[in-house]
Amino acid sequence: MLDIIYYFNIFGCLTMGMALLLIQTAPQLINPHYRNAKRFLGIASIIVALCNALIFYNRVQESVAEIFAMPVLVAAQLQAALFTFIVLILFHSPYVCRRNILRHLCPTLFFVGLYLLTILLFPDVRIYSVDEYIANITNPVLLLRTVFAATYLTQIVIYVRLFRREQRNYIAKIENYFSDTDKYEFRWASRLFYEAACIGIAVLVFSIFPAPLFDGIITVVITVYYFDFGVRYINYQYKLYYEALPAIEEKEESQLTKESEGDKELEDEMAKLLLYLQQGVVLGDYAEALHIPERKLSVFINSTYGVSFKRWVNNKRVEYATEQMAKHPDYTMERIAELSGFAHKSHFCKIFREITGGSFTEYKNR
Repeated sequence: MLDIIYYFNIFGCLTMGMALLLIQTAPQLINPHYRNAKRFLGIASIIVALCNALIFYNRVQESVAEIFAMPVLVAAQLQAALFTFIVLILFHSPYVCRRNILRHLCPTLFFVGLYLLTILLFPDVRIYSVDEYIANITNPVLLLRTVFAATYLTQIVIYVRLFRREQRNYIAKIENYFSDTDKYEFRWASRLFYEAACIGIAVLVFSIFPAPLFDGIITVVITVYYFDFGVRYINYQYKLYYEALPAIEEKEESQLTKESEGDKELEDEMAKLLLYLQQGVVLGDYAEALHIPERKLSVFINSTYGVSFKRWVNNKRVEYATEQMAKHPDYTMERIAELSGFAHKSHFCKIFREITGGSFTEYKNR
C-alpha cells in the first residue's frame, strides 16, 4: 500500500511540475516575479518528486525509514524556504530578492557541505529507533544530522515570523488604496502558508518517529498539498491583482512638503465628495475626481488625518450612519448599513463598534 502511495506522490508532483512550467501566464500579468515564482514552483515540484523517489528507493532497500534521514531534512528545508518566498511574492514584499533567498538557504548549503565532508571521516550510522539513536548519540555524523534538524525547526519559526511581518506590512499598504481589502488580502495564500508550516513540523516529527503509517499519511498530505498549491497559483493569474495594485509597487517617496493653503482646499474638496458611500470605493476613484496622483492623495490622508485610506472611509461611513440614525430613527440596521456604503450588516456592526466604542443598538438608544 505504501508503495502505491509513493508512486502516486511521484507521479502527482511530476504532473503538477510540468503543468506549472507549461501552462502559459496571462499576457496581461506584467509582473515578472509571479512568472518566476510559478516557474520555480514547477521546478520544485519536480525536485520533490525526485527526492521522494530517492527516499522511496532507500526505503525499499532498507524496508524501514531512518531517523533524521539527510534526504528528508534537505527536501523539507528547501520546501520551507520555497513556499515562504513564493507566498511573499503575492504580498509584493521587497524582502523577496536573490540576496535574502540565498541567505536563508545558507544553513542548508552549509550542513550539506559539512555532511559530505564528515562522512568521509566518520561512518554514517543508520538509526531506526530511539534506543539506537541514544546508543549512537556520540557519532559525529548523527550529531550533525541532529543539529541540522534543530536548525530546520528554528528556520520554520523564523519563516512564520517573517511571513507575519510581511503580511502586516502588505495589509497596511493596501489599506491606503482600498476601502474594502478582503479580496486583496490573499487569505488563501495565508492558509496555504500555515498549512505548509504544519506539514514541515509533521515531517520533522516523522524524521524522529519514522513509522510506516505516518510515512504514508505524510506522503499523501504532501501530494495533495502540492496539487492544491499549484492549482491555486496557476488560477491566481486570472485574478490579475497586480493590475489592481500598481501603486503598491511604486518606490516609497519622501514626505511631501505640506502646503497649508493647498491642503485646506483639498480637504474641502474631499468633504464635498460622497464617494465613500459607494461599496468598493478605491483611492483611485478619489484621485480621479480630485485630479491628483494617487500617491499624493494617500500621503495627504496619512498626514492630515493620521489614518489609512481604508480607516478614513470607515470613519466617514460611520459618521454618515450616525447622522442617518438621528434623522431617521425608524430605519433598520440593514437600511443604515446599505446607505452608509457597507456591503454586509456584520461588517457594519464590527466597524461601528470599533469606531464608536458601542453597538448599533446601544448608540441608537442613547
